[in-house]
Amino acid sequence: MVRNTMKRYSTWLILLLGVGLTTSAATPNQRFYRVVTETNMAITGWSSAGDLTWTNAAIGSTYTIESATNLGTVVSSFWGAVESGPMTGLTMTIRVLLSDPPAPSPTNSMVLILGGAFLMGDSYNTLFGPVDFPAHSIQLEPFYMDTTEVTKEQWEYVVNWATNNGYSFGETAAGTDAGHPITTVSSCDCVKWCNARSEKEALPPVYFTDETRTNIYKEGEIDLSADCADWNSTGYRLPTEAEWEKAARGLLFQNYFPWPSPGPTNASIYVDESKANYAGAGTTNVASFPANAYGLFDMAGNVSEWCWDYWHLYEAPYAPTGPTNGTERVARGGAFNDSASTPSPLRCSAREVSGSPTYSDWTIGFRCVRTAH
Repeated sequence: MVRNTMKRYSTWLILLLGVGLTTSAATPNQRFYRVVTETNMAITGWSSAGDLTWTNAAIGSTYTIESATNLGTVVSSFWGAVESGPMTGLTMTIRVLLSDPPAPSPTNSMVLILGGAFLMGDSYNTLFGPVDFPAHSIQLEPFYMDTTEVTKEQWEYVVNWATNNGYSFGETAAGTDAGHPITTVSSCDCVKWCNARSEKEALPPVYFTDETRTNIYKEGEIDLSADCADWNSTGYRLPTEAEWEKAARGLLFQNYFPWPSPGPTNASIYVDESKANYAGAGTTNVASFPANAYGLFDMAGNVSEWCWDYWHLYEAPYAPTGPTNGTERVARGGAFNDSASTPSPLRCSAREVSGSPTYSDWTIGFRCVRTAH
């Protein structure tokens, strides 16, 4: 441990390595941690499980645990917030993530996103007002996410089975080609499709027609509440906003885009047409651009993606499954027709009010997640 005193803050630096000690040059599996508080404090413990303990905490003030993978240049040594919250006792113990899951093969249909807390929203609050601010800590359970957006071919494959098994869908679904994302699908049809995909694969469905959860949602246009979903089910469902954003960040902290992009200053310099499908005339095959560190493709651009949550400005308390009521649903990730000069919709924290559960658009598609037990 190395103590580094900063103005108005006491900061402790921990070097965590996969193998022994090393210099501050970047090496595989290297991770630096520090704790920033508003008053002087002392770190007294660091366990093999990643439990970080400090004393002299000022009850009522706040702490932030930050992480970096390099202590080199200004960019490569960018410190991002891993966890933050209020001081609740004179001694604080917080568990931090010790290791990252390996990047999966692109051929895997889903990847595991580890549970835990992360800082959701725009930590800088400099450019986009209250839409994705204030940044706030959200605790998530582990989940699996599709590596790609649902393609036209995948959509039709499940729909062909579903329509012979009591399901009905709207007639607007479209896609440029088999490997392109499905578009012009409403969130109502997306959640029915998730149920059909679950049943087709002998998994328990997630969505029901009402809060009693006795009738599987298969037909009609119903604006489901959170109580209509079985959140413990291991079937397919839409991601929550929190799940989507954590996955999009790809093991990076406070990054603007799903690739290394620290801070809001000159944010556009971190975006070019080799990283995502934006500022274009239409969709591309999924996985045509590099994946993020989780192995997830098109978390920026190609098409925006439906999330489960109702649209609301962020306000405490922050529920992992989003607001309990509303009239419009949220989409994330930006789309192929976003401006090259203003790539703000491609940001990990960017939020789009996309309309009622029956609304569809040629720039919006989706991908699925599953609860991991």
